[in-house]
Amino acid sequence: MSVFRRAWQLIREHPVDTASLILSVSALAVSLITISHESLEHSDSLTSDVIRNAYSDFLTLCDLRAQYPKQSHIFETPENYEWNKALVVQATATELANPEERARLQLEEAALAQRTLAMFEHSYYQWQHAVETADRPRVEFLKAVLDYFTARVLTNPRLLWYWSPAGANLSEHYETSTREYYDKNVRPAGRPMDAYGPFGKAPMAYRAAVAKP
Repeated sequence: MSVFRRAWQLIREHPVDTASLILSVSALAVSLITISHESLEHSDSLTSDVIRNAYSDFLTLCDLRAQYPKQSHIFETPENYEWNKALVVQATATELANPEERARLQLEEAALAQRTLAMFEHSYYQWQHAVETADRPRVEFLKAVLDYFTARVLTNPRLLWYWSPAGANLSEHYETSTREYYDKNVRPAGRPMDAYGPFGKAPMAYRAAVAKP
């Protein structure tokens, strides 16, 4: 007796049980399809949120640069840093002649440096969470965001100084995992730091306060 004839015989002998089985299997299939669809929609929604948040960070960097044009050297790539620094020196010549104004510019610069470094750590935590949840689209996108920070933003000579224990030592404000990721991806030997920036040496009291013990 063929499989099909046997199946037909079972259906004729147990029509109610067979109908219930078919309905159950159909319901299970619909549920699986629905769950799969909802899972994809949820992942797409999360990825869209991540993209929106990442570009929000980039726009924040642009807004900060527009708001503080005399600190624009902080946001430059290494290739464009020197010429932008020269423009900042020219734009702040009058202020640099005044010790109080020079100190104000230096404090403003330090605050913007720390804001930029905090954005890097925020992006790192987002990427790390995506890795832990095995969300491949988010992992790939957030890794690209991190690569932008480590290759273009954090290699800024002045930011390198602000992060470095030999400089302002702002790295002390960040978690161990963040510092390890930074050391692995940003800190290879040979990258030049700028210890003075466009505003010259920091006051002795400031340099003593941030020097590594």
